[in-house]
Amino acid sequence: MKKTMTTAQKIKALIELGKTNEQIIEAVPKATLQQVYNQRYQIKKKLEEKGMNIDAHSSGVQFDIPKKDMKPPIRMQAQPQSILDEAREIIYGDREKTYGSPDKNLCAIAGYWSNHILTRFGVHHAITGADVCIMMTLLKAARLGNDLTHRDSLVDAAGYLALLERIQK
Repeated sequence: MKKTMTTAQKIKALIELGKTNEQIIEAVPKATLQQVYNQRYQIKKKLEEKGMNIDAHSSGVQFDIPKKDMKPPIRMQAQPQSILDEAREIIYGDREKTYGSPDKNLCAIAGYWSNHILTRFGVHHAITGADVCIMMTLLKAARLGNDLTHRDSLVDAAGYLALLERIQK
């Protein structure tokens, strides 16, 4: 089975090869300039922690980060235009590469949950992938009861509803 690299791993590898920010952005279309800066910053910090002289570092790592951009990494450069845009990026992006097709993954979860209900309560009820999407959306809704503005819960709820539509096609 072939393992695919995440965007962050690709960026890190290219930095270690001595590629410039522009070369990395060109080679990894999903990469943002902020992600490249974040990776460079993390590499620089690790080298400094080891007491290495960054200018003499032999791997070819270039630290072409403008001084104004030398700051600790942030999760994202800017929030997407909407929660729906972010959810779309998640369910069609690295998540699918990590967990496989949503239909297969959600059906596996449904099987585990169905087995738990049978073992725990002695009741056979076949949960479906659609049920998993609905229940996970309800979980996110319950968490939103604590903070209606928690973006991750909003994005995840939208994502599970989008997966529901996706697996029913």
